[in-house]
Amino acid sequence: MGELARAHARAMASRGKLSHRGASGRFRALEPSGMNAFAENVAFNLGHSDPATTAVRGWINSPGHHRNMVSPTYGFAGLGVARSAEGGWYFTQIFGSRP
Repeated sequence: MGELARAHARAMASRGKLSHRGASGRFRALEPSGMNAFAENVAFNLGHSDPATTAVRGWINSPGHHRNMVSPTYGFAGLGVARSAEGGWYFTQIFGSRP
């Protein structure tokens, strides 16, 4: 799960675009592990002295993103971070659950 999140963060950084592109493929890749419910948070920031804290605060202050982070549905999470050539930071959180 962490490797999928890292790969997506790297892909966003290389394209210079924040997106959920390919999320269904990432989720399908996790199905063989027995997971059956998924969610994903993404974030971007540039010019902050603490980009990770900025991203997490943004997720916490967004009802939908926060819900993914605290939902009892998801017992597993992976996190990926990548920096673009322009210095922007891209973050991906993937959440999953098993029955």
